[in-house]
Amino acid sequence: MKKKDLVSSIVFLVLAGILFIYSGTYPQKASGSVVLNPGFYPQMLSIILAMLSIILFVSSLKKGKDHDNKEEEDGIWATKKSIILFVLTLGTLLLFPLIMNFLGFATSVFVFLFIVITALTNNAKSKILPILAVSIGLTALMYFVFNVFLRIPFPTGILI
Repeated sequence: MKKKDLVSSIVFLVLAGILFIYSGTYPQKASGSVVLNPGFYPQMLSIILAMLSIILFVSSLKKGKDHDNKEEEDGIWATKKSIILFVLTLGTLLLFPLIMNFLGFATSVFVFLFIVITALTNNAKSKILPILAVSIGLTALMYFVFNVFLRIPFPTGILI
């Protein structure tokens, strides 16, 4: 069994329990659906986190001690490429709010998705059209769900 997986699954399970209990203390509306109460969404997320923690716990118990692979022995920082991908992803996440204020939410999401997907894709130059399609598709889906369906406007900038 993997000691790291066991410990992290227990930590996440405890975190899910704390989140569930704390989000149950949010004020409830006297009338209306339970789904519209502010604690509903965090409670659903905590239930999902708890289920995933239990799955990780069970799967780590099923693994034998001899079931180590080279990647786990070397760790996540084994290659220069993994460090570059981490720094690139972290950098784009940190720059996202700044770019969003200037370009607008939809354009910033497209740029963020395009950069991250391109960085994480092997042989990205030959897959540029699918990457563009996924970035445009996800941005359009978010725009439709929030702006059109839910009528929650995106922050705007000089672009969309």
